[in-house]
Amino acid sequence: MLKNRNIHIALTLTNHYITKDLYLKNIPFLEKYHQKGNIIICTSDELTKMIRKDFPMYRLRASIIKNINTVDSIRQAFDLYDDVVIPMDMNDDDEFLENLPYKDRIVLFANATCAYTCPARVCYLNISKRNQATAKRGKFMKEILGILENASLFFNVEKFHEMGFSNFKLIPVSLLNFTF
Repeated sequence: MLKNRNIHIALTLTNHYITKDLYLKNIPFLEKYHQKGNIIICTSDELTKMIRKDFPMYRLRASIIKNINTVDSIRQAFDLYDDVVIPMDMNDDDEFLENLPYKDRIVLFANATCAYTCPARVCYLNISKRNQATAKRGKFMKEILGILENASLFFNVEKFHEMGFSNFKLIPVSLLNFTF
């Protein structure tokens, strides 16, 4: 068992469409993994508030999907979230990164996917709709817009570490070919 080996998990609960009823139906799932060190990555502030109240041992992380990309919005997010994932394209702005507060609570991407250059970023919302069975099967915007996958783009993590960052997210190559 992971817990016995001191291995923690991160649960990605980033659907945009959360209802109280859906939350209540998933209480057993949340109870099962509720232990210190486990992380829940959220997009919905309402879901985050419910989890914070009912399951205080989870570490709550604001998803990249929230597109938190200003110093003020990051400071505000820290009122609700333990950690904040910064959008990939912000990795190019050294001045922005240098000015971030609480770098120990910031998660930066170590590599990039199509979100790095996507002008639309509507796939996230479409995936939420698909997960709730409110949308038909469709293509990702990268296919529609002809955006190339940036799987081979890796950021200079050493530079980020020297700036004071210590939390990095690496996207496995196997996920880069995901379709729905």
